[in-house]
Amino acid sequence: MKIPHSNFNLKAILQAQKNPFHLVPRSPWPMLCSFAIQQFVFGLVLYFHYFSIGIYVVFFGFFFLIIFLTSWLLDVISESSEGNHTSYVANGLRLGFVLLIISEIMFFFSFFWSYFHLSFSQSIHTGAIWPYVKGPNPWALPFLNTMILALSSILLT
Repeated sequence: MKIPHSNFNLKAILQAQKNPFHLVPRSPWPMLCSFAIQQFVFGLVLYFHYFSIGIYVVFFGFFFLIIFLTSWLLDVISESSEGNHTSYVANGLRLGFVLLIISEIMFFFSFFWSYFHLSFSQSIHTGAIWPYVKGPNPWALPFLNTMILALSSILLT
């Protein structure tokens, strides 16, 4: 029995999709990035345990992580330039970036909260002394580093 020939056009089917989201093809970059991160962390563990090969494994993992992340970003840029990113996809990418910034703000807020909590509420566990040890002179190297950071940000802006 002969099957009649049908006009099967994959491009037309993909263009006639019913949702506004871009369905991405399978990508090797998430798996490769996870392997590179694994090598990076494994190298750090080796380095911290005084194995001489650890620093090479760290550089190997970091080098390939940069390559894989760059390739992944180039894929996203090529998808965008081909017109695959609709307004829904662009809004999702913007929302993801905003959530990243908010999570970083909360992360640093927690550091400052813990610092002020420890400095303003001494307990007998710390001997009611803050800071626990005498720190560096704040008008020497820390002041110089702060000035360099502030002036470089002014120059950058």
